[in-house]
Amino acid sequence: MNANRVLKKIVISTIALFLSLSVLPLRIYAEEENQVEEITQETETIVEETIEEAPAVEEVQEVVQEETPSVEEPQVQAQEVVQEVVEAAPQETVEEVAAGEPVVEVVEEVQATEVLNEVVQEEVNAEVPQETEAQVDQKEDEQEAEVIEEDTEAKEETEEETEDKEVDPNKQFKYRLIVGFYGAINAREDDVVLGDYGNVALLGFDDAAKLNEAKAYYAANAMFASVDGTLSASANSSSGVNIDTPASSAKDSASMEDNPLSAASETYAVAVGANSSIALIDTGASAANVVNQLSVLGGSAYDDNGHGSMLANVIASENPNAKVVSIKALDASGKGTVASVYAAIKLAINSNVGIILCPFSSLGYSEAIRSVIREATGRGIKVVVSAGNDAQSSLNYCPANVAEAITVGALNSDKEIASFSNYGDNIDAWIESDSTSVASVKIAAAISSGKQIDEFQIGAEGEDDEDLEFETNEIKFVYDIKV
Repeated sequence: MNANRVLKKIVISTIALFLSLSVLPLRIYAEEENQVEEITQETETIVEETIEEAPAVEEVQEVVQEETPSVEEPQVQAQEVVQEVVEAAPQETVEEVAAGEPVVEVVEEVQATEVLNEVVQEEVNAEVPQETEAQVDQKEDEQEAEVIEEDTEAKEETEEETEDKEVDPNKQFKYRLIVGFYGAINAREDDVVLGDYGNVALLGFDDAAKLNEAKAYYAANAMFASVDGTLSASANSSSGVNIDTPASSAKDSASMEDNPLSAASETYAVAVGANSSIALIDTGASAANVVNQLSVLGGSAYDDNGHGSMLANVIASENPNAKVVSIKALDASGKGTVASVYAAIKLAINSNVGIILCPFSSLGYSEAIRSVIREATGRGIKVVVSAGNDAQSSLNYCPANVAEAITVGALNSDKEIASFSNYGDNIDAWIESDSTSVASVKIAAAISSGKQIDEFQIGAEGEDDEDLEFETNEIKFVYDIKV
């Protein structure tokens, strides 16, 4: 057998094998014009020669088997074998094949090499070790165990993070913010909600910096955000106590277990009817005219200060028919917080009273207190507040500076502004009294008996600047006074 022709056939077969592995299109030359008949004749000649020289195929198999090692990637190494065979062939033979015998013309040889490729693949597969069923099961079990271990670790990490975020329900927070939301309570994830009442929440913080940052955030994103500061019974001076600073009374701390909003939300308010009913928000009260006693401070509604009971007796003396709902929002020291006052006014609204009496004050302004007073007046309830006892402008005191409230100042026996009474254009009524808290009680009692608030105004329209005074049912008032 001519060695060159055998080598030529080997080159043709190996190139065909390479192209079958690479999925090279086999018809790229079939479209050449004027070569169809020549290609057909040459193909027939090559086929005949291939049949006559069939032993060459066996030699190709031997060469491929010798040159192809046992590997995990037979296609890659088959390509290497093809490259080695091509490089070993005489240059003229390779050029002859490339120029005179296009691969597309050797269809039958391709089929033969496909058979050869299958044989080679079977031998390669036979040498690749196969996993037993037991080994497969063991591998699956190991993978499943790894997944379970990863899930367990992830669960433990999640539980640790949750524990870190959990707050001791008895932890006391001095720095607090009362926030009113437009809809459902939507506090930030890291902010601690101590209690809530409707759409209002009391939030606790560890320091002043966090409190101030939260106030700025909620002021821009909520209905209101007010520091839970201190208010004082108006029998005492509230000078130096600012409602915008953290509380400093006996209730200067609050927790999830003990806070005014939670206490109010858990308290059932009995509707007493608007006629002649006054909700007295103070230190609690014990008197004959008290028809219900509530507390937002937790525990007993008992008056442990005495201020509230004294005011309840003043109401009885001014209007014996008045019914009093006592709501304890100030502690034994006569001090309360924005949260306790807010919660108490909400209970008063739910008690369906006709008048809400707030005989306390503090420097500053609270949007939370204004919001709940507006809610009350919007339901037709009159809210009477004291001007304060610091001889300062009542415009700087809360709740006296809430426009919707009826603010009351005190006069002395000469019908002049008492030396202790706050003053200002926002004061709606004046009456002789030894404190603005008692003054506010007298006005509330008078209103509950059917009198109109304009009877107690100073500088009534149509009057001259002359000091006038007169008496109606032993309640003295003046039209015009000099400050």
